[in-house]
Amino acid sequence: LWCTGALIADLDPETEIPYFLTAYHCVSGQNGTSHSASNVELFWFYQPASCGGPVPRLSTVPRTSGGLDFLAGSSVSMGTDFSLLRLRTAPPAGAVYLGWSAAPQALGAGTVAVHHPSGSHKR
Repeated sequence: LWCTGALIADLDPETEIPYFLTAYHCVSGQNGTSHSASNVELFWFYQPASCGGPVPRLSTVPRTSGGLDFLAGSSVSMGTDFSLLRLRTAPPAGAVYLGWSAAPQALGAGTVAVHHPSGSHKR
């Protein structure tokens, strides 16, 4: 199973807690299923160095293994599809924490979607 996720910042600028956000259909609990946080392995920087450039081999990118801790989640049948996790080890050097806001966004505000279609490199 291949899924996209994001390393996200908390609201305290003095901390760097390695929270990770992904979909609940990808990670649906701590243990007991094939979608368990304890089994998660993260691959970082799986992207070309430049737009249209060569894609690195997956075996050459930094990897975090050893699982994650499941903190919260909800399935799409509950109205959302998210899992909030915490890395058990530090992310690799150069990883960037994404900021976020719960404030309402203006109608027509620009958005960006980053994903890995069908487990491919970042687009």
